[in-house]
Amino acid sequence: MRIRTLGAVLLILTMAVASTFAQTETGQITGTVLDQTGAAVPNAVVTAKSEGTGVTRSVTTGAAGAYTLVNLLPGDYTVAATAAGFAAF
Repeated sequence: MRIRTLGAVLLILTMAVASTFAQTETGQITGTVLDQTGAAVPNAVVTAKSEGTGVTRSVTTGAAGAYTLVNLLPGDYTVAATAAGFAAF
């Protein structure tokens, strides 16, 4: 009986800890950089600038032009992409 009680307590504690990790106060911006023909633009630098704080975060797109900027604080952002051979957008 004592082992079952200990097991139940450990299960409850594990579930409580797991649920606290699921809550976050940050977000992310995900997208794909494409050229005017719809082709992916690999190795483009995507920058998000927080309108409230001025802080910037940058990532480089992968082979399919995809990017994800993670751990962004809530707020409004301006997103820009640059790549060799392309005008800034």
